Amino acid sequence: AYLFANIGTGWAQSDHLIASDGINGDNFGIAVALSAAGTYALIGADLATVGTNDDQGAAYFYTRANFSDFAYLPMITR
Repeated sequence: AYLFANIGTGWAQSDHLIASDGINGDNFGIAVALSAAGTYALIGADLATVGTNDDQGAAYFYTRANFSDFAYLPMITR
């Protein structure tokens, strides 16, 4: 998932988020939600394998550490 920031004169890529345990085909980024202030990002991977559960799906939660960097928080699974 690519994040962009308005730098006053236009938009510039500010970060690139990846799933630390992701593999091709997980569909990381199939769904994305951002908080109104842009402080939090929730990114879904509907086909992620969790443990021995193929295609269980997972949500990855990030919080913005500063202007351009997001920090990963523990994965949410069901």
